[in-house]
This record gives sequence, structure tokens and C-alpha cells, in this order.
Amino acid sequence: MNYFDTIFSPGHLTLITGRPKMGSTCLVLSLLEINNKKPLFLNLNTIDLIDDSSGREQHQKQANTHFLKERCIDNIIEFILNRSEHEHFDIIVIDNINSIANKNIRLLTPKSRYLEKKIRRLKQLALAMRVPIFVIGIGSRKLDQMCYTGFSELALFENRYDTIIIPYRWEYYGEHNLYQSFPQELKEGEVILTIVESTNTAYRHSVFFDSEKYKFRFSME
Repeated sequence: MNYFDTIFSPGHLTLITGRPKMGSTCLVLSLLEINNKKPLFLNLNTIDLIDDSSGREQHQKQANTHFLKERCIDNIIEFILNRSEHEHFDIIVIDNINSIANKNIRLLTPKSRYLEKKIRRLKQLALAMRVPIFVIGIGSRKLDQMCYTGFSELALFENRYDTIIIPYRWEYYGEHNLYQSFPQELKEGEVILTIVESTNTAYRHSVFFDSEKYKFRFSME
């Protein structure tokens, strides 16, 4: 798991985004568990959006989950600072970050600049508190194609985050998945992660989704 050490560095801001059903929240929960990190977990939507029953149970068992129907970034930051006076946590996770936009704006699109300007304020918070922050949200409808054809379009957004992680569950699309001609043979449960860093580097990495346990595995073992 040294592969993901950077995203747990103090002050690091990571965006985990993708199309619906790609498992962004589940990926974060799996990363926290395998790295033994205690989170302050905020969900900005009071409606349970997880369809899978085991996934819903796992989400509700998250020790420090707070459901906030809140759009104001100042109030969210104030809530985090107040919680830091009463509990210890290793990382801050904010799910359904799209909720702070006044309209249904997806991340990593030309229209998301104002939304991501708000999110960028969380970078200042991460540095001040010396903790990493993960934000989770729904990305552009063109996101999968952007990852498949190359990283040049994603590079336009990389300076807004330290790291961007985009999961792609090819099995969800069946025979219409983008990676039919991918050089390697895709395995059952395999998920392609596109990882873009602010150091102008980008790469793909494979992980595996266990649909029975509703968890990601980071090796075949």
C-alpha cells in the first residue's frame, strides 16, 4: 500500500470522483480500513444513496459519520474545527461534495470552477490542521472518456487538487466498456483507477472490487 502513501500526508487534498455506481465512497472506506485511519466522515446529503444493503450497513457503521445538509463551505469548516476540539481523527472525509453547489454541477467540468474554488479552501484547512482531506463527488459525464483517451484534459484540473483518483468499474458497462481493447486482459472484479497528481504525473492502477463484502482489495490475495 506504499503506492497510496502520499494521499495520507498532512495537508494533502485528494479528490475521489467518478460516474455514479463506480464505488468512490466504497474505495475511500477500503483505503481507510487497510491503512488503519480514523476519519472524521462528513456526508453532505442526509439521504442514504447507497443501493447495496451490505454497502449501506458498512457506511452506517462508519464510526465518525456526520450527516450534514449544508451548502455553505464556511459552516462546514466551522463544524470541522468544532469537532476537532472534541475528538481525534487522522483524516477528514467529505462525501457528496457536489451538494455545496447551488445547481447540480458535476466535478471536473468547465462549469465546476466556482464549486472547486470553494473546495480549494479545504486545502488551506488541511494545511492549517496538518491532516489530509478526501473529498468525494460525482464527476463529469465525459470523465471516463477523458481517462481512457489520455490525461491531457485532466491536467487542466490538477492544480485544484494534490491528487485526483477516478475509479472505473468496467464490468458495470459490460461489453460496452471502454477498455475492450486494453492491452492487458481485464479480470473479474478488476477496477481501473486513474490517478492524476499535481506533479504533472498520471498513471493507471488496478484494484479489485469484492461485491459480496462491498470492499476494494488492492491485490489478488
